[in-house]
Parts: sequence; C-alpha cells; structure tokens
Amino acid sequence: MKISGCAQYRDRETLLHHGTLILRLDSEMMDKVLRPVKERKYPRLTSVEESLGHVPGREEILKAFEKGFEDLR
Repeated sequence: MKISGCAQYRDRETLLHHGTLILRLDSEMMDKVLRPVKERKYPRLTSVEESLGHVPGREEILKAFEKGFEDLR
C-alpha cells in the first residue's frame, strides 16, 4: 500500500526534493487530478487516517518524523 511519495529534480547546481504524505484519502479527487488508477504505478493507495484511525495534528506528525529520523544523527 502506498501512503506517500517523493520526487527529485537534479541538475549540475541544484537538487530539489519534495515529498507527500497522504493524511486523508479522497479517491474521487485523486482520480480527477491524477492519472487513472489503472495507469498508476501504485493503484492501492492508503492514508495516515486509515492506518491510525484518525488524522494526526501537525505536532504529532512532526514528533513522529523526529523519532523516525533520530537514528540518522
């Protein structure tokens, strides 16, 4: 199941990296703005809300990222 995605653009002097995290999945909206499901690489999308049972607030998300990355320090 896909819950997030990232992309990068690079040239000789620039690196741009961005990511998304699906907090609440709106399948109808995604079908309107993205390629049709059958053409997507990951047709089985999920969300943080579906995994946790609620949409966490900003502080909860930041703490989860900090905890997840603390071993990289």
